Amino acid sequence: MAEVQGKRPSSGTGKKFNEITHKTTSLKEHGFDLMAIKEWRGREAAAGRPSSLDDFYRIHGICATCRCYGLQMTGWDAESEVPLWTVCSVCSGTGRVPAS
Repeated sequence: MAEVQGKRPSSGTGKKFNEITHKTTSLKEHGFDLMAIKEWRGREAAAGRPSSLDDFYRIHGICATCRCYGLQMTGWDAESEVPLWTVCSVCSGTGRVPAS
Protein backbone atom coordinates (compact mmCIF):
# COMPACT_ATOMS: atom_id res chain seq x y z
CA MET A 1 0.00 0.00 0.00
CA ALA A 2 1.29 3.44 -0.85
CA GLU A 3 1.65 6.01 1.88
CA VAL A 4 -0.46 9.16 1.64
CA GLN A 5 0.99 12.32 3.24
CA GLY A 6 3.14 10.21 5.57
CA LYS A 7 0.20 8.13 6.80
CA ARG A 8 -0.87 4.63 5.91
CA PRO A 9 -4.16 4.52 3.99
CA SER A 10 -7.22 2.87 5.48
CA SER A 11 -8.81 -0.09 3.75
CA GLY A 12 -12.08 0.63 5.53
CA THR A 13 -12.53 -3.02 6.53
CA GLY A 14 -11.67 -5.11 9.53
CA LYS A 15 -11.28 -4.53 13.25
CA LYS A 16 -8.46 -3.48 15.51
CA PHE A 17 -6.48 -6.41 16.89
CA ASN A 18 -7.70 -5.92 20.47
CA GLU A 19 -11.29 -6.11 19.20
CA ILE A 20 -10.80 -9.47 17.45
CA THR A 21 -8.04 -11.33 19.36
CA HIS A 22 -10.57 -13.67 20.96
CA LYS A 23 -10.83 -15.30 17.54
CA THR A 24 -7.12 -16.11 17.20
CA THR A 25 -5.51 -19.53 17.38
CA SER A 26 -1.86 -20.55 17.44
CA LEU A 27 0.54 -23.30 16.46
CA LYS A 28 0.72 -24.33 20.13
CA GLU A 29 -3.04 -24.79 20.27
CA HIS A 30 -2.68 -27.18 17.32
CA GLY A 31 0.06 -29.20 19.03
CA PHE A 32 3.15 -27.69 17.41
CA ASP A 33 6.05 -25.68 18.78
CA LEU A 34 9.01 -23.96 17.20
CA MET A 35 11.53 -26.67 18.08
CA ALA A 36 9.32 -29.45 16.68
CA ILE A 37 8.95 -27.53 13.42
CA LYS A 38 12.71 -26.95 13.19
CA GLU A 39 13.38 -30.64 13.88
CA TRP A 40 10.87 -31.70 11.22
CA ARG A 41 12.41 -29.33 8.69
CA GLY A 42 15.90 -30.66 9.46
CA ARG A 43 14.81 -34.30 9.04
CA GLU A 44 13.03 -33.54 5.77
CA ALA A 45 16.01 -31.60 4.39
CA ALA A 46 18.41 -34.41 5.39
CA ALA A 47 16.17 -36.89 3.58
CA GLY A 48 16.17 -34.71 0.45
CA ARG A 49 12.47 -33.90 0.69
CA PRO A 50 10.82 -30.44 0.54
CA SER A 51 11.35 -28.81 3.95
CA SER A 52 10.24 -25.19 3.80
CA LEU A 53 7.86 -23.73 6.36
CA ASP A 54 5.17 -23.71 3.67
CA ASP A 55 5.83 -27.44 3.14
CA PHE A 56 5.34 -28.02 6.88
CA TYR A 57 2.09 -26.08 6.83
CA ARG A 58 0.79 -27.94 3.76
CA ILE A 59 1.65 -31.42 5.06
CA HIS A 60 0.23 -30.74 8.53
CA GLY A 61 -2.94 -28.98 7.35
CA ILE A 62 -2.06 -25.53 8.67
CA CYS A 63 -3.50 -22.53 6.84
CA ALA A 64 -0.64 -20.79 5.03
CA THR A 65 -2.73 -17.69 4.38
CA CYS A 66 -3.02 -16.70 8.05
CA ARG A 67 -0.08 -18.82 9.29
CA CYS A 68 -2.42 -20.66 11.68
CA TYR A 69 -3.59 -17.57 13.56
CA GLY A 70 -7.09 -17.41 12.09
CA LEU A 71 -6.80 -13.71 11.20
CA GLN A 72 -5.63 -11.72 8.19
CA MET A 73 -4.48 -8.11 8.17
CA THR A 74 -6.73 -6.13 5.83
CA GLY A 75 -5.27 -2.63 6.02
CA TRP A 76 -4.72 0.30 8.33
CA ASP A 77 -7.01 2.55 10.34
CA ALA A 78 -6.34 6.06 9.05
CA GLU A 79 -7.02 7.82 12.36
CA SER A 80 -5.11 5.67 14.83
CA GLU A 81 -2.68 4.19 12.29
CA VAL A 82 -3.10 0.68 13.65
CA PRO A 83 -3.58 -2.43 11.51
CA LEU A 84 -7.08 -3.74 10.83
CA TRP A 85 -7.83 -7.47 10.92
CA THR A 86 -10.54 -9.87 9.80
CA VAL A 87 -11.18 -13.59 10.24
CA CYS A 88 -9.20 -15.56 7.64
CA SER A 89 -11.30 -16.22 4.55
CA VAL A 90 -9.45 -19.45 3.74
CA CYS A 91 -9.79 -21.34 7.04
CA SER A 92 -12.71 -19.38 8.55
CA GLY A 93 -10.59 -18.62 11.60
CA THR A 94 -9.67 -22.20 12.50
CA GLY A 95 -6.04 -22.02 11.39
CA ARG A 96 -6.46 -25.42 9.71
CA VAL A 97 -7.08 -26.62 6.16
CA PRO A 98 -7.19 -30.15 4.73
CA ALA A 99 -3.67 -31.63 4.70
CA SER A 100 -2.20 -32.49 1.33
